Amino acid sequence: MTPTFNPFETEFCSIFDNAKDLHSYIAAYGGYISNMTQSICQEYSSVNKCLDSHDPKSPMYSDLKSPSRPWLWQVCTEYAYWQTGAPIWIPGTIVSRKLDTNWYQRQCPLLFGEHNVPTRPQWRYINKEYKGWHISLNRTFWIDGEYDPWRTLSVQSDWAPKRGRHHYFSGQQEDAHYVVLPQSVHHWV
Repeated sequence: MTPTFNPFETEFCSIFDNAKDLHSYIAAYGGYISNMTQSICQEYSSVNKCLDSHDPKSPMYSDLKSPSRPWLWQVCTEYAYWQTGAPIWIPGTIVSRKLDTNWYQRQCPLLFGEHNVPTRPQWRYINKEYKGWHISLNRTFWIDGEYDPWRTLSVQSDWAPKRGRHHYFSGQQEDAHYVVLPQSVHHWV
């Protein structure tokens, strides 16, 4: 993807162009999800067969050539970057609260059971080792998209400590650059 093509605008934001009220916004979003599901599941006999997370024989677990497998390995073993619904104390969520960490985590043994994945990702170890938001690196260029949902977890999160060139973390001065690209999304950066 390049800055000349922003799929966030063309493939998602544009679905709301003709929406005028809450009901038409919901209908537009529902249509988007329906079309995306049909596209993803077109080679399966049914949507249930395609998306069934309870069937250990599901192709979602057995497809060793899936391009998402390396990422899922990291999420299952280290990061715990599950795309869950908003916590109960935050009103409204576009993702169902049924998609919680337990729902995702129970899939890891089905994906990688033969490799003895941990019961829970080792994110505490990773944060301790690399100091989480307080990581201090030199000769590093941090780039995030303004609308990238993963930015919330990055060193440029709105909740992370404010930083910039030559800030001190853990008693060390770091020489890093920080950029948030306006109106950019995941993979567009």
